[in-house]
Amino acid sequence: AFIANAGGGVALGFAGKEYAGGLLVNAYTLNSLRITADTSFTYPNVLDNTSSLDFRGIQVVEIGIPLAKKFDLGGQKIAVGLTPKYVKVKTNEFSVLLATASDSDFTESATAQPEETGFNVDVGASWGIGNGWRAGLVGRNLVSRDYATVNGNTITLAPQYRAGVAYNHDWVTVALDADLNENDPVGFESPSQMIALGLEFNIFNFLQLRTGYLHNLKAAANIDEPGSYTAGVGLNVFGVHVDAAAMTNGNENDLGVYAQLGIGGSSAPPLDPA
Repeated sequence: AFIANAGGGVALGFAGKEYAGGLLVNAYTLNSLRITADTSFTYPNVLDNTSSLDFRGIQVVEIGIPLAKKFDLGGQKIAVGLTPKYVKVKTNEFSVLLATASDSDFTESATAQPEETGFNVDVGASWGIGNGWRAGLVGRNLVSRDYATVNGNTITLAPQYRAGVAYNHDWVTVALDADLNENDPVGFESPSQMIALGLEFNIFNFLQLRTGYLHNLKAAANIDEPGSYTAGVGLNVFGVHVDAAAMTNGNENDLGVYAQLGIGGSSAPPLDPA
């Protein structure tokens, strides 16, 4: 199976000594593609083959209101966040024979896809352990939702839980985080449960250099699915933060890019690597 995912978002927020809040608009798409090849045909009798292309994906738009509060419990610094959000979801699915496929097959499939709206919620917490150590826990889409495709299949957006720990020094940050549960595939790919290790070098709070490693704990033992390597850079100039990163694996089957622009506040690395 081939996987193609993309996303983007815009966030506005404010932060006080005890409270923080804002507005978040986020959009992403998760897609899975499978080609089933029929090797029984011989050239030039291509039209006799039954090779097919199967596609399944989901498009999600979220509008949320992040709210957070900081607590001081016996000298322990704890912050808790909650994001109620409005969610709009559209599923995509089609199957075509490659030998007879035409543009109309794809356009008709695209216009026939179901669309649903609803509400969900994300939560998170961070704990300043002390001596540069910090731990975090995040739960996304706490209300499990099933979305039917036009072909009668189901794509589930189930709760996802992730925990991490990080150590921060003046010039270096090391972070380790992992999924606490198995994540169901959108289409034809394998389930996933990711673990990630990241390293950041902070040069005078002006330039950040990042690298990391990402591995799927649920990758089948008989499938060559190596871990992914990440590299990134951050730049902080006059309150403007620019972050960019790229990801690939040892077989060069996967390629991902990431970019973020922020204004105001201070730049803080995420628990994910790079």
